[in-house]
Amino acid sequence: MIINDIQAIIDSYLDENDYYNRTRESKNGNIDIKNELTEYFTTLNIKFKIEEEEDFDSPGYAEDFMAIAFLDENDELQLLTVLFEYY
Repeated sequence: MIINDIQAIIDSYLDENDYYNRTRESKNGNIDIKNELTEYFTTLNIKFKIEEEEDFDSPGYAEDFMAIAFLDENDELQLLTVLFEYY
């Protein structure tokens, strides 16, 4: 299922402190979550939209989020969000 593939991609950006990052290391260098998701959707010809927003910023803490909307295999709209936290 598409949703499981998307969740697996998102989960690969979870770090050892249980925070999501925008990039991850691979044997080919750093990979960006938005680029990886875009490539996945484009390769499978899935209609999608990804939006990134800055949410909160203060000394010592910040958070941003990413909203991912796409049509699943049943042409039903799905929405996932990812929260990025920085300490």
